[in-house]
Amino acid sequence: MNLWKLTPILFPLLVSAGIAGTLPGIRSIKITNTRADWFYLEELTILNEAGADVASLEFGSSAMTSEQASFFSKTDGPIDDIFAACCETGWHSQSSQGNQFYTVTFPRSQTLTGMITVWDRQDSGCCSQRLDGMLFEYFDDVDGTGNLVAAQQVDALAEDSFGDIATELGASFEITNPDTDADGDGLTNRYETEVGLDPNDGTGNNGADGDPDKDGSSNAEEFTRATFPNVADTDEDGVLDGAETNTGIWVSAEDTGTDPLNPDSDNDTFLDGIETNTQTFVNAMDPGTNPNLEDSDGDGFRDHRELLFGTDPTKSDSTPAVTVSISGVKSLRITNMQTDWFYLEELEIFNTSDQDVASTAFGTTATVSENPGFGAQATGPIDDIIGSCCANGYHSSTDMGGQTLTFTFPSPQKLAGDLRFWNRIDGCCATRLDGMLIEYFSGDDGTGDLIAEQEVIGLASEQPEAINSSLGASFPIVFVVPTGPLTISKVARQDEGGLEFTWSSSSVDFFAIERSLSLSLNDWQILATNLPAAAAPAEFTTYVANGTNEAAAFYRVRRASAPPLLAADFEDGAGDWQVSEGQNPFSNASETQWEFGNPSTGPASAFEGSGVVATDLDADYGNATNVLLTSPVVDLNKQRKATLTFHYFLDSGSKEGVILEFVDALDNSQVIASTDPLPAVNEWTLQTIALDKVGDSELSLLDRSFRLRFRFISDDNADDNGAGCYLDNVLIQR
Repeated sequence: MNLWKLTPILFPLLVSAGIAGTLPGIRSIKITNTRADWFYLEELTILNEAGADVASLEFGSSAMTSEQASFFSKTDGPIDDIFAACCETGWHSQSSQGNQFYTVTFPRSQTLTGMITVWDRQDSGCCSQRLDGMLFEYFDDVDGTGNLVAAQQVDALAEDSFGDIATELGASFEITNPDTDADGDGLTNRYETEVGLDPNDGTGNNGADGDPDKDGSSNAEEFTRATFPNVADTDEDGVLDGAETNTGIWVSAEDTGTDPLNPDSDNDTFLDGIETNTQTFVNAMDPGTNPNLEDSDGDGFRDHRELLFGTDPTKSDSTPAVTVSISGVKSLRITNMQTDWFYLEELEIFNTSDQDVASTAFGTTATVSENPGFGAQATGPIDDIIGSCCANGYHSSTDMGGQTLTFTFPSPQKLAGDLRFWNRIDGCCATRLDGMLIEYFSGDDGTGDLIAEQEVIGLASEQPEAINSSLGASFPIVFVVPTGPLTISKVARQDEGGLEFTWSSSSVDFFAIERSLSLSLNDWQILATNLPAAAAPAEFTTYVANGTNEAAAFYRVRRASAPPLLAADFEDGAGDWQVSEGQNPFSNASETQWEFGNPSTGPASAFEGSGVVATDLDADYGNATNVLLTSPVVDLNKQRKATLTFHYFLDSGSKEGVILEFVDALDNSQVIASTDPLPAVNEWTLQTIALDKVGDSELSLLDRSFRLRFRFISDDNADDNGAGCYLDNVLIQR
């Protein structure tokens, strides 16, 4: 489905004759016959600012023509200032097809001003009308090349001269400068002529304050913004020019903040006009998204990707499912998402048997979207060799972006682990691998079903040394799985009155079950949420809804976000968390202990809600404290990514405070990893820890079970004791 289209905005340079001006920097003039007829040009005079005729051999000018002249016409040099018999001077075309042109080149750049005079054959003007359609184009380089400075279409010149064109008087017209402002309304003649306004009338709809297209944007505003004053929606995105204020900030439907020259201001493939920022998703033509934000809900998935994978682009808790391995991959496509060259010197992709499937030895083949440049190989995948620049690997032939490399495997693969990339070994341009889209397909050469995808942003910038060394830069395979529609395959009434239904699922999915009696928007009752799918290899999940004796009811199954692996907001006290004391070398240990409830000291309130856990809810901590707060077991088995977040407040003395420890799930005395002491902060602060690289040892906690432990320690000196540590909203998310 094409949700938008881009219409190029082209501003022609043609201006009407009759507005005087001066044209500086002109090196040549090209005169084209715009009639389908013969073309006679007996004599021509062009004046510069000094009054010299620059269309003269004596001035040092030269000429070229589009076709051989006939009837003894001169073919070399410009038309000189001589009147003679018909066709002995001047220029007469060889054909009557039209579009013949005559170009005069000056010996140096000229400033042209005043009048241009043209003469027809002097034998009573037999064919003067053949000069009634001419296009004069003014260039800044020789022979009609370089930049086109201005152009004038001159029509009816002979007709309006009342015969003077065939006399010694000739027929004249004034040189036009399209960048002057004849009517003083602040709009240039060029602009007004291009967009259909009158350059000699600065009032009403032709003036600066006019709004002939009724789009809420004045002519002056449209001139400044390069929009069309007679087209209400210049970029054809469904939003009036006047509402597209180009601030990048949505205020209202009358001030959308979008770009009036870009139908898709945030580049998310939705037309600005259908992104109404209601934050309510209806369908693909009414997504409710923000036209200035590529990811309206800030969940890390771009709006159009969420539409592709069946999730809500306006809800941050509605995201595509993720998994750590993927089966049935027959081909893999890498797309360069940057507008730049694309270098890929080497690549490794491993299956679950630890085989590098991106290898000619494995039997893999490769195709490219454009022929490689600089001697790069065009056939076969990138093999396991790091060689000299561009002698192997792949180097694009353009810097337009969007280049693709597609690898087809000899048989469907189950991929897992890391993908590893290498740049050119001279390290010249590593950032050209900083934006890639990896897509996994069920068929050859990027065909069949799109099984999964992931965007890889900033790989080279984050691993600059590795990507240019024998190590290579790697990232874990964390696939975004296209969800697609659910299919309910079975509905059955049970003898006990329950309703059993079964639907298609993947082992990585979680679901919510809802019931409605009326199908109205606000009448859906949640029966179950965060319901896990049946474990692999099962492809269907079954649920029994009890209490289904209504005369009529409606049920729906929808995908839900994966629940956190650990969540504690302490609103209901300790829950499964444990409080204990560590070994203490001091004899004067205080009675300070972790407490659950509503704080009255320190931050004086919870970050959210009312409950926290703190070293003391209403007093400073005491001397010689070593107290432990330990979570329930966290299981990261089969997880390839997990992140710990929590909010904390910490007021402590020097060499006192909190250390975060990760201890064995079965033996609390065994510390697996620990962090440096948390820095003191005097307001609620978010702390984020990636659990794949913890502490100085960068130990990965993935594929482990452990408990999280906060250890608060103070010395035996009360001089710098403070309010202590306060914790809220402890989360470990996949």
